[in-house]
Amino acid sequence: MLKKLIGILVVAGALAFLSPYYAVTQLTEALEAEDAQAVDKYVDFDAVRGYVENDMRQQAGGTGIAGAIGGFVGAAAGSMVTPDTMVAALKDQSRRDSMGMSSSLRQMMHRGQWHSADQFIVHNTEGRPTMLLTRRGIGWEVTGIKL
Repeated sequence: MLKKLIGILVVAGALAFLSPYYAVTQLTEALEAEDAQAVDKYVDFDAVRGYVENDMRQQAGGTGIAGAIGGFVGAAAGSMVTPDTMVAALKDQSRRDSMGMSSSLRQMMHRGQWHSADQFIVHNTEGRPTMLLTRRGIGWEVTGIKL
């Protein structure tokens, strides 16, 4: 009985550890298949829009006219982040590769990194962070993308 319980806990732990890697591989497969509905399951587009807008504002300086312009550009860029535009932008394998995305679990094991128990970061081949995934219940969703 104790061996069964330990076995179940080990399997559950392994599944919990691998779940963000699996989510990225599933997202990559949805992008390869150009399936916008499947992409929508793995991306929180409202969160990504806010992330893009904030990132652009920070790159522009955050305050004053430069921050306002950055916020405007970020809002415009963020409003274009939809399942269809994401599929169009990332259907090309070289673009997905440059973001560190792969349908191979083995490659994702090298490109992904746990940030905390609820956040996971995907790095590109140069080691720069490109995507932020956040735990949503037992699943994961992309909540930030570096443009």
